[in-house]
Amino acid sequence: MSRNYEASIIVKLTDGNKQNAFSVQKALTVSTIDFDFTICTYREEPAIIVTARGEGPLYSGTQPFDAASDLVRRVWEATNKYYPATVVMTRLEDLPCDEYAFDDTDYKRWFT
Repeated sequence: MSRNYEASIIVKLTDGNKQNAFSVQKALTVSTIDFDFTICTYREEPAIIVTARGEGPLYSGTQPFDAASDLVRRVWEATNKYYPATVVMTRLEDLPCDEYAFDDTDYKRWFT
């Protein structure tokens, strides 16, 4: 059984190393979780920030923490260096929500 998640990751390359920024991008495109990431890179002097967001399934008991850990491990392996990284995993099914139904009584109350 799969569960759908959104993963967002922010990696701050504090030394501004452009080659490592490319390595981070590549690491995220070949991660073991089956997410199609949209990746953005921008400069925040002197650092380079790499952000990625994607949606996809977690299969066969994979926990969100494990998927997040895998993403960060791949980033650190690709750069062979520690960079601060934050991952947010949001389950897309059964999100808390409020549902409101409006009927003709509401219409009459507001417009007559």
